[in-house]
Amino acid sequence: MNLGAVDLEALVRAISISAGVSLVGGATGYFVTKRRKEWNRWKSVVVMGAAGLALLSATLMYYAWPSLINVPILDDMSRDQAEELLRSKGLVPESRFQYVSGVEPGRVIPRSQDPVAGLPVKFGSYVRFAVSIREEQLSVIGKSTDTLSLSLSEPRAGDKVRCSRGGDEVYRFSASGGSAGIAAGRYGLLLWLRPVNPPSDVPGWYLQRPPANGILKVEADGTWLGTAQVGNAQWPPQEGDIIDLAVTIADDDAIKNLMAEPGVIVKPQPVGVKTATAPSVSVTLK
Repeated sequence: MNLGAVDLEALVRAISISAGVSLVGGATGYFVTKRRKEWNRWKSVVVMGAAGLALLSATLMYYAWPSLINVPILDDMSRDQAEELLRSKGLVPESRFQYVSGVEPGRVIPRSQDPVAGLPVKFGSYVRFAVSIREEQLSVIGKSTDTLSLSLSEPRAGDKVRCSRGGDEVYRFSASGGSAGIAAGRYGLLLWLRPVNPPSDVPGWYLQRPPANGILKVEADGTWLGTAQVGNAQWPPQEGDIIDLAVTIADDDAIKNLMAEPGVIVKPQPVGVKTATAPSVSVTLK
């Protein structure tokens, strides 16, 4: 018998389930097949049944409850290796470019990842890290869309967002994510929202315009924070409404042209050279 071919996890799972079912079944059978006068060992049988239920419950919770994943060490890996490793563990890679002397171009800069290595995170979490480039490449970053990347981490597809009503009687919620390649100043970020259910009178993507809405802040490492508005004071959102959310990277000229348009801006598609979306987000009201 080849022990290396045995699926030990499946074997343990089968034994645990079998033992739990046997204990519960035995306890149940004791009370079903014997008359009440013969229940002289009922305390021991109840303990046996409870142990079986506990074993089955623990097994079920272990396999049904999403386990946490320890973030791996990415230091000095190539960008492709780091991304492949993260995806194999159910994590989402998000790289950015950075010049650091002494680190080979194309390699992950040591201690640049966030969250840090070894930290337990949920399945599907984003892991951000910096990739070294040559000093002369700094002038190229922001001039080619190949160096641009974008993510929308909160909310994600199918998530619920908690909207709070402000002093202007309008409901808003926060959104966040990451980006890379926009630091040179040629590009900026735009936030968009599309009502799905119920749909809006004017179908399309609504630009979230500053200062009350839109992308409020972009950090030096590319992470961003924004605010999106749902409905308006006259037509506020209702519990369970469904929306789509998107963030885009757009060049400065496109952003200036959009901001120069009067009134509410609605487009058939979000404007930009890169887009990250979170479809089917449901609204819950504070």
